[in-house]
Amino acid sequence: MGRLDQIVIAVKSSVDTWRTALISLLFTLSFLGLMLISTDVYWHLETLRQGRVLDALLNSYASIKMKGILNFPITIIYAFLGGITLTNTMIQFRNVGVRKESLSILPGFLAAGCASCGVGFASIIGLGAATAALPFNGLGIKVGGIILMLYALSSLGNPKTCSIPSS
Repeated sequence: MGRLDQIVIAVKSSVDTWRTALISLLFTLSFLGLMLISTDVYWHLETLRQGRVLDALLNSYASIKMKGILNFPITIIYAFLGGITLTNTMIQFRNVGVRKESLSILPGFLAAGCASCGVGFASIIGLGAATAALPFNGLGIKVGGIILMLYALSSLGNPKTCSIPSS
C-alpha cells in the first residue's frame, strides 16, 4: 500500500462516524480560527470583545488574501490537515490509552510540531515580526507543515488499527 493510500485511509478514518467527523470539523475550525486571529491578535481580540464577529472574519480573510493568492488556500489546507492529524491522534490515545510517554507530543502542539498552529502561536506570543520577516510571509513554513502532516498521516494510516509504540 502506497503513501497516498495511507493518507486517504487516515482522512477517511477521521470522518467515518458522525462523532469523529464533528470532532475533525471542530479541530479544523479551531486551527483555522487560530490562523485567522493571529494575523492581528490585538485588533481581533478587541473586535471580538465588542461582539463584531463578522468584522473580525472579514478582516482576517483580507489580511491573509493580501499576502498572496496562494496564502488563503494553503491556510485552509493547513487547518484541515491539522484537524485530521489531531483527530487521528485523539483516536489513537482513546484506543491505547494515554501513557506518560505519549504526553511528549504536547510541546510539539505549541510550536511547529503541530504545523497548523506553529506560525499562529509565534504571532500570538509576540513573535509576529519574526514571522513577518520570513520570505513570502511565512508561506514556506505552512507548506513545510503541510508536507510534515501528510508524512505523519501516511505513516500512521488508520489510527484505529495502529498503536503508539512505547519506548
